[in-house]
Amino acid sequence: MNEQTTENLHRRYDLAQERKYPSKKVPASHQSEALDKLHHWFRANNSPSGGILVLPTGGGKTFVAVRFLCSGPLSQGYKVLWLAHTHHLLEQAFYSFASPNQGQGYHAGNEVGRITEPKPTLNVRVVSGTPGHFPVHQIKPDDDVIIATLQTITRAYNDSKQTALRNFLASSQGQLFVVFDEAHHAVGDYAYVFVSEMYQKQREKRLILGITASPGNDVTKILEVCKNLDITNIEIRTKSDPDVKPYVHDLKIFWKEIPLPHDFAHTIQLLRQALSERLKILKNIEINISICHFSLLCLVENLIFV
Repeated sequence: MNEQTTENLHRRYDLAQERKYPSKKVPASHQSEALDKLHHWFRANNSPSGGILVLPTGGGKTFVAVRFLCSGPLSQGYKVLWLAHTHHLLEQAFYSFASPNQGQGYHAGNEVGRITEPKPTLNVRVVSGTPGHFPVHQIKPDDDVIIATLQTITRAYNDSKQTALRNFLASSQGQLFVVFDEAHHAVGDYAYVFVSEMYQKQREKRLILGITASPGNDVTKILEVCKNLDITNIEIRTKSDPDVKPYVHDLKIFWKEIPLPHDFAHTIQLLRQALSERLKILKNIEINISICHFSLLCLVENLIFV
């Protein structure tokens, strides 16, 4: 990825100009159906409410989410807090609002051109601790879309000195739409859960959209995600669905083993030695254990500093 500067990852759009060149991308049939359902859910305005969109990798879930936000919530005066857990997901979302190349073919992906009047401008900003992204204290009250990592938002919310985030939330005047990218992570003690709980406590009128390609096969975990994100509406399509199948392809994975660097190998040796010593202690007091390799690594993590 090319080196980024903060100037690259903030845009102020003049929507009067952008509306002259709205995105002409035609949604596939499964995307159109998903968009119709999202708009129906949004128009029902039964807040607090949450929805989750499940499309397989390559199915266009980010495009669907951004097209919906532009033609729905952002057109109705909502602000958007888009949360993800890696910097490349933040940048993918940022460039989904409009192409980075405002030249030939620009109109093909200019989703902000679909934001309706009378909204005059749109400010979109990427926020994280990654070099080239904006730090959280540079969030502005007039920002309309903040695309940020979970870790950054969680730390800022827990820090009373970080007022920029709170000012942005207050500026939404109760109209805040939160997107949880890779929503299947919203289980256990993951940061998604904290942010969702924070949002639910702070706002009576709340709308949440989770998007994911991997909800998993464990019904218990799926239900946990729905509970944690306050989800009551689900749109799910799989790669086996006839209208989705042409857009997704099986992945061919080729594994290549490479030797670990010397420092890594030495560290593993030390960890194994530390684990062996502690297992001997357990054996001497007649405690028998039988655990898998992954559990051994977790045991090391907990015992290494004992």
